[in-house]
Amino acid sequence: MKTYQTGERSSSPNLVRLNIHLQRNQAPRLVALADSIAKLKGRGARLGEALEIVLAYISSVSDDELLQHLKPDQQCCDWLSLPVLSRNIKPAVPQALRKLQLS
Repeated sequence: MKTYQTGERSSSPNLVRLNIHLQRNQAPRLVALADSIAKLKGRGARLGEALEIVLAYISSVSDDELLQHLKPDQQCCDWLSLPVLSRNIKPAVPQALRKLQLS
């Protein structure tokens, strides 16, 4: 299995590196899912692979259904402590994601 050093890029054009924030209690669930993937496939698994399963599963649910699970700001103020992402700037990552959605 190839391991990558910091700053080294993977050879897959379909993968996009994201730095994300998660609720502290969600990370262990993703780790457990990645561990289950590793046992099932008999190889190492990444958190991104576990996240991919979750995203594929929720893609069958409408946005309205997902938004029903949105908590009020008073219950999840951690998100308010992060700076707002400027969506006026068009970085390479969203462009790469758009290309994947079009194909």
